[in-house]
Amino acid sequence: MIVYPIRSNLARPGDAIPELFSKALSTNRMRVESKDIVAVSSKIVGIAENRIRYLDSIKPGSKARSLARKHSLTPAFAQAVLDEADKLVGGVKGALLTVKNGDAVANAGIDRKNAPE
Repeated sequence: MIVYPIRSNLARPGDAIPELFSKALSTNRMRVESKDIVAVSSKIVGIAENRIRYLDSIKPGSKARSLARKHSLTPAFAQAVLDEADKLVGGVKGALLTVKNGDAVANAGIDRKNAPE
């Protein structure tokens, strides 16, 4: 199996993923052929679906503030993780271990890397 990355513009809320994908294929001079497998990052899907939260709009509760102190997180980020997670398992410096949709995942799958401004 050979994996080819397809570079694209950063997705924005409301973007249609098939259109982004088609444009990225064209820009990269690539095409999808029969039996090819296409994987799309959950981040692009989340942004396109407008699953974005602005940390300055989140009001942390006491549990989030406590977790933030203990694990070197911002209180708003800790609250966002608590809001999104099905279960909190534990944490280390800079991350909380959670369960979401039956899977163990850091920070309930939330991250800030490449987030739109």
